[in-house]
Amino acid sequence: VQFFKEYIKPKQQYAIFFRNEQIAHTFTTTLQKYFKNSSYKLIHTVNILEDIQNINDQQEKLELYHTTKTCHRGMNEMKQSLGQRFYWPKISADIESYINNCEICQKNKYDRKPPVIKFNLTPTASKPFEHVHLDTFRMDYNAYVTIIDSFSRYGQAYPLKSVTGTEVVENLFNFITHHGLPLKITTDQGTEFKNKDLEDFCKLYKIELHFTTPKNSNSNSPVERFHSSIVEAYRCLKEEHKEMSTDQLIKRAVLGYNNSIHSVTKFTPFEVITGHVKSINPFDLNDNAIISSYVQSHKETSNKLYEKIKEINLQTKHGIISKRNEVRSDPPNFNNQKIAFIKTKARAKHLPKFKRVQLIGETGNKLITNKTTYHKSSARKPISDSKQHLQDANGADSADTAIPGTSNQSD
Repeated sequence: VQFFKEYIKPKQQYAIFFRNEQIAHTFTTTLQKYFKNSSYKLIHTVNILEDIQNINDQQEKLELYHTTKTCHRGMNEMKQSLGQRFYWPKISADIESYINNCEICQKNKYDRKPPVIKFNLTPTASKPFEHVHLDTFRMDYNAYVTIIDSFSRYGQAYPLKSVTGTEVVENLFNFITHHGLPLKITTDQGTEFKNKDLEDFCKLYKIELHFTTPKNSNSNSPVERFHSSIVEAYRCLKEEHKEMSTDQLIKRAVLGYNNSIHSVTKFTPFEVITGHVKSINPFDLNDNAIISSYVQSHKETSNKLYEKIKEINLQTKHGIISKRNEVRSDPPNFNNQKIAFIKTKARAKHLPKFKRVQLIGETGNKLITNKTTYHKSSARKPISDSKQHLQDANGADSADTAIPGTSNQSD
């Protein structure tokens, strides 16, 4: 009792190891008898750990357990394995740092908590054919270039003899002869778009050419949704008209799409681009006086139509982005890091899931390299942003810091 009062301080945690269970029983009985409702914090341990003081020895243990004994298992596995035998200050932090900086783990392990980055509100067109989106898709072995106007949602699909820049430019020129020059074109980074033919064409006609970042189709989502609509219509038409060719069915699917009321604008794409609507006053504008002159009526109706649709597009876009961003986070900051690990396209299970790239900078949601740019959603979180992003799948955190010389503690 005197020893306990002299050496044990209240409100401090102590680990106690007994080599003899009889001594443990006597100690517990004494403690309960003389120190009822005390503020002493005692932990009964069942093992004594080896205290590793030399830094080189600590690194050797980390390497041995991570690369040899556990075959690059996660942090929890390593903490449990090392924690049962060894102790040094900040052992948990050293384990986290060692695994987070293991290049083999970074390249080959799944990213179980990939960054879910907030969407940005992109500029909204104010009239038809200011901003168009391009993409390619295949249907029954036939290739098509698809073009959709971001304002009206009017779309077209042109058959391609070959998926090349020359063919794409030729069909884009065909679209422009009917609908005029756009101010901006958005495409992905496919070779049929990212080439000298399309770049020279846009320079000639002073069109801004924007490429989406790899593996991030959100910037080109209008044309992706256009694809899903015409493919769905194509399947229905093919069931009814088995005698028709693929090109004939695609033309009819596009026609049906452009004659259908869009869920955002509440008008058909044809009505928006022509300004002809089924009623004189589609938005309850109380402007029935505009009936004497067709030209004046068409001009004013079109202007009001465009203003209203731009407002609808902005409200819809803002609402969708705000809702989706509720469960998303700001893009991680790489803080001038020179290395990042980017998801690969490899589908085979035995191939690395990530590749190492050398960074030269970052801007917004993009990581910049000498060759290309990557969206941050395709990269592993930087180590500073992700304390334990390589944990095991079962992933419960282990105790932060062990008590010197103890293991397998129980209250």
